[in-house]
Amino acid sequence: CPTGKDEGWSPVLGRKAIAELLGERNLIEAVDCCVHWRRGYGVARSVLQILRPPVAMQRCLEIYRNDQKIEVRRAAVALLESVGDRAVLAFVRQFWEDPDEGIQNWGVGVVDHLLFSGLISIDEAEEYLKLGENHPNPTVRETVGELRSKYS
Repeated sequence: CPTGKDEGWSPVLGRKAIAELLGERNLIEAVDCCVHWRRGYGVARSVLQILRPPVAMQRCLEIYRNDQKIEVRRAAVALLESVGDRAVLAFVRQFWEDPDEGIQNWGVGVVDHLLFSGLISIDEAEEYLKLGENHPNPTVRETVGELRSKYS
């Protein structure tokens, strides 16, 4: 250990350490690789999914908000489905208010993945499930119904 003392052990600490070793710039480049479908995007996505570094989530949100190409914005929200932690739940309402149905659909995918991964409970998702039940997009409504039956 660099410090010479035992600082404890956990998978979370290990993931944080690996992310720090990789560096913020490399993690941001990995996000860009994924949303632009560059060579190696599958490996980049896998690494980001394991690490779930906050900088990756921030970069995805930045791309979602600012990119002019709808395909890239969709890809950023799709990547959030895999790399986001429980903090991404707070952005689902924004995705569902987006005029693009693809982004709306990926937004419900975010809720699904958080539940599936055990990062949130069905109780924590309740506010969003209620919103989704009345959403104008039929795919969002249908998926929310499936989530209720699967996780309730």
